[in-house]
Amino acid sequence: MRVLVLVQAYPSQEKPYNQAYVHARVLHYLQQGWQVDVLSFASQEPYLFEGVQILPETALNKQAHRYDVWVSHAPNLRNHLRLILKWRKNWQRLVWVIHGHEVLIKAHYYPPPYPWMPQTPRLKKFADRAYDALKVRILAKFLDHYLPRQKIQLIFVSQWMKEAFETGVKLSCPLAQNRFSIIANPVHPLFLQTEWVPPSQPAADFITLRPLDEPKYAVDLVYQLAQDNPHIQFHLYGQGRFFQYHPPLPNLTWFDRFCTQAEIPALLANYRAALMPTRLDAQGVMACEMATLGIPVLTSDLPVCREMLKGFPRTGFLSRSGPTDLSAFLAQSLPERGDFRRFSPEQTVAKEIQVIASGKACDSDGVTSAP
Repeated sequence: MRVLVLVQAYPSQEKPYNQAYVHARVLHYLQQGWQVDVLSFASQEPYLFEGVQILPETALNKQAHRYDVWVSHAPNLRNHLRLILKWRKNWQRLVWVIHGHEVLIKAHYYPPPYPWMPQTPRLKKFADRAYDALKVRILAKFLDHYLPRQKIQLIFVSQWMKEAFETGVKLSCPLAQNRFSIIANPVHPLFLQTEWVPPSQPAADFITLRPLDEPKYAVDLVYQLAQDNPHIQFHLYGQGRFFQYHPPLPNLTWFDRFCTQAEIPALLANYRAALMPTRLDAQGVMACEMATLGIPVLTSDLPVCREMLKGFPRTGFLSRSGPTDLSAFLAQSLPERGDFRRFSPEQTVAKEIQVIASGKACDSDGVTSAP
């Protein structure tokens, strides 16, 4: 089978983490014996990355007819949909993998920037809202046309993501069961190959890995919890300007660096638990990876967090109505690790491959439905 994957950007030697979650999937596509090309809108020249052929948009002029399926990850209006409509006579089937903001009216979900960060000018706010309103209307019109013709399958990374999609993209009819699948992003294989064990001499009680200046990652909540719990030790890894505007705390140590996925399992082995608050996630892959490894994870009490971490009994949720007893969370006896295979490639990418190959939806047990 010949597959074309559309992405806004793709890993390269210079930028190995560009939408790396798509690259992990593409490697699995290739293992099926499929012929796979990746079209990256950010690329100006063709290149090869770890055995994957990446093409610029201009290359499609010569070979748009070659592919059986087009797989679009995080399809946006500006590039993905424009190209799909331009070549609508050349593709046979589409699979859209919905990851987040591409189907959201962002102002309804994303928290405002921190006060010390550059504030969005009013004109840009207006333009962004107008673009998002136009975006969801055009997406709805496109899907209303192609979904009844059974030429497109949708994949959502969570039930929450599907519900947010239906809130923003007003289809003329409810989304039929045989037109979509809910398939989570897989965790990195490293988190499946080892298991966290309680450290005999922990470096600190809690570890947090977060970018510092994006409010959706809620580093301010980590800081507040450290202030409220001076007897508990916190380590925070991430980069940003947060601590230029907040005085240091004696029980909160900041490591000004980015952590690669390869080093995270060994790093987590030094801590009693992970503190990973969030204000917005379509899935929360990092928290899923930590729960898969087996370290106790304390995260925000959001519907998507409860959905994704169901089946991981070492997980706890920050109270929405009052202070959370961090000492009690740390002192609890450890239950079983939980369903650590839930986010393995066999339970995630394998289902996605079924959808791409068959053109049929996949239920929660990985069984393709009738067309």
